[in-house]
Parts: sequence; structure tokens; C-alpha cells
Amino acid sequence: MENEFVRISSKRIGDAGAAVQISDTSVVLSMDNSRSLDMDSTSAEVKAQCEEIASRSRAEVESMYQIKYEKLHRQAGKHGDDLLGTKTDL
Repeated sequence: MENEFVRISSKRIGDAGAAVQISDTSVVLSMDNSRSLDMDSTSAEVKAQCEEIASRSRAEVESMYQIKYEKLHRQAGKHGDDLLGTKTDL
């Protein structure tokens, strides 16, 4: 599931044409040696951790897109000003 998420995220980020730095993520697991393992609880904890990782990744991508948008917006304004200057010169 995580590999699939990373593959899809990498494809989306690659499609955006932006450089991305992927940081290491660690997951801490503990082992219960008793005979009555609660697999529902364990799977719920793992799911919650995966959702948290996905949420952080989503936030990072949204931040990256916002920065890219602002940069393009500034460039468009500069090009518009340059065009007005050229028009005035003509």
C-alpha cells in the first residue's frame, strides 16, 4: 500500500515538473508476546500511521504547488510590466 502511494505520488510530482526531496519516514512497531493478539487494533494503528504519513505528504505537495504558483504569478506580472514598457517605447 505504501509503495503504491509512493509510486503514485512520485508520478504526480514528476508530472508537475518540480524537484522534490523525499525524507525518510520511520515507523515504530511494538510486539506483544501474549497469545491474544488484537489484530483489529494493530491494523487500525497501522492504518492511522499510513493516513498520517499521507496527510503530511499531501501538505508538502500542496506547499510546493503554492510556492510554484506564486513564482509563476510573479513572473507573469514581471512579463506584463515588461510588455507595457515595450509598448510605451514603441
